[in-house]
Amino acid sequence: MAPPSLGRIVVAVAALLGASQRPAPPAAPPPDTEIYLAPLESGVKVGRPVNITNSPGYDNQPSFTPDGASVLFTSIRGGGTQTDIYRYDITSGTTNQVTHTPESEYSPTVTPDGAHISVIRVEADGTQRLWRFTLDGRAPELVLPGVKPVGYHVWAGDHTLVLFVLGSPATLRLADTSGGEPEILVTGINRSIQRIPGGTISFVARTGGEAGAPATLSIRELDPRTRRITPLVDAPARRKTCCTDGIAASLDGIAWRISRRSAFTAFHESRSVRRAIASRSSPSSDQHRHYYEGRNRGDRKRSRR
Repeated sequence: MAPPSLGRIVVAVAALLGASQRPAPPAAPPPDTEIYLAPLESGVKVGRPVNITNSPGYDNQPSFTPDGASVLFTSIRGGGTQTDIYRYDITSGTTNQVTHTPESEYSPTVTPDGAHISVIRVEADGTQRLWRFTLDGRAPELVLPGVKPVGYHVWAGDHTLVLFVLGSPATLRLADTSGGEPEILVTGINRSIQRIPGGTISFVARTGGEAGAPATLSIRELDPRTRRITPLVDAPARRKTCCTDGIAASLDGIAWRISRRSAFTAFHESRSVRRAIASRSSPSSDQHRHYYEGRNRGDRKRSRR
């Protein structure tokens, strides 16, 4: 089969008011957000988005299953502030609830064994830790009992996790599910950590910002095996980056520079289709427009197979 073309890329877009991801429910009523699925056509043109949640209240933090057939997401249904995990089947267009708990679950991610979904769970006392469920939302189990408060997570291997741990400052940590204390790799980071095809991890580094001065943000790449950190791109001033309100993600040799209200958050690639999830502001009539600008980086990313 021929390599996939841009005409087969699909983008799922999450509509939001405010931040694109939240590890815990906001104190105020949760934002009314939606998740959209849209084709990304040749010439980097985004086709007509389709609302795949269409539910009042909070629908956010989408991620593809490894086979690209479904989208997992966080949702508040029936009012209140408690969230559960749902699954949208792309072919049938059906949505099913995965977790049914009194606690709140966020950031659903299929684990490397393919048999579980890992989530950030806000427990009854407000503690945020990493848990996992079976794919059908049963048998909850703590993954890293001693690590808290966890904001975001990415699997870097069968037993290896890269974590955004909340604090002053927030830290990027490398953890092993088989035991041991997580290793602090970077202090002072912004939200959003993502897996790059090939096994490395992107994160947003934050420098400066003391005494009211503006902080400098940059997207960097972590190799979890060697702990090597490589700068990728500086973020535009006054914008959040990578999966929030700013710029930059890389997929198979193409770096996408994305408008102020949109950014890729996750990727899926197979022999026949590539998909990416992005966060997006609420879909008023003029906000349906998408602005993407491609830049070739094939000399670097295409070497990773």
